[in-house]
Amino acid sequence: MLATGVYGSPLNAGTDWQNIPDDVWVAKSDGRATIWGLKMSDTLWSTDQRIHQYKGGHNETWGGLQFNIDSDVEDAVILSNNGLKNYSWVLSNFDCGANDEAFAVNDSGSVVGYYSTTTATGYLYSAGNCAILQYGSATFPTGINNLGHVVGRWFTTGSPIPHGFLYSNGTFNTIDYPSGQWTAPTAINDDEQIVGGMADSAGIFHGFFYHAGAWTLIDCPGGTYTTIMGINGDGHMVGQCDIGDFLYADGNFTFFPAQLYNVAAINNNDQVLFPPNSIYDIRLGAIDSSLPAPSGCGSGYGYYGINNNGDAVGYCNAIGSGGSLQSVSALGLH
Repeated sequence: MLATGVYGSPLNAGTDWQNIPDDVWVAKSDGRATIWGLKMSDTLWSTDQRIHQYKGGHNETWGGLQFNIDSDVEDAVILSNNGLKNYSWVLSNFDCGANDEAFAVNDSGSVVGYYSTTTATGYLYSAGNCAILQYGSATFPTGINNLGHVVGRWFTTGSPIPHGFLYSNGTFNTIDYPSGQWTAPTAINDDEQIVGGMADSAGIFHGFFYHAGAWTLIDCPGGTYTTIMGINGDGHMVGQCDIGDFLYADGNFTFFPAQLYNVAAINNNDQVLFPPNSIYDIRLGAIDSSLPAPSGCGSGYGYYGINNNGDAVGYCNAIGSGGSLQSVSALGLH
């Protein structure tokens, strides 16, 4: 299969070509690793037909050699083998401590999660190194953005009540909903918008959106509890409630098919992660691909975080090591 394509600015592509080539490669150095929101209609080249050059010439070092390269995010037909678009990943395992689980990954490959012996200890895994993130007696990091800012929940000694935190520039700050019983942030985007779940003074569970000191509660229509699990750069959120998992975008709720549940994350390309390993594409309205099952885990594995490059992280219940958990990552090559 051969594919035709056009390379250029989004305005020129949208005005001059209007879906005539099979694919479009948009040059727009805005630092956003997403194929959407490119100053041309999102209805053009909308089905696995876009590449976005989001960063111009810059130096990167690979294998000890420095290269001046561009950076692109791809969701299109590329010429490889028979030219068909396919998905593949390279799997790797890493351990930052006993029974560790990874929950989120940013575009630089930095991973946050926690490990547990007698209590939970948070970690930041980057470039092969594990750094401890500890706040209070137990710490559960669950989200990281491309600035390296981390959110999650923490506990005081002897208390079952979670508090929220934001970790940035080496400092922890508590994030608690005023007059709420507890607060549990789950994700943060590059605009420093934070989402999660909380319980109010009456014990009712709500999802929340927090930005610049302002709180907005989000409740699933017809449900009795809500929590927001992820937010992308466009402010699109995914969450869970007792009547089904949902997308919340532009003030509207859209429920996912009933067979999809326990939604975990959403990236800037509107790919939604459902554990253990399904990636649902909102634009297609269907499961786009399935992440590989790590070897030696049986059914005891799950992916919780996905970045804008399609890399995913999670856990593996490793057989042969006493059933202990270990973190797993899948580097996308699609």
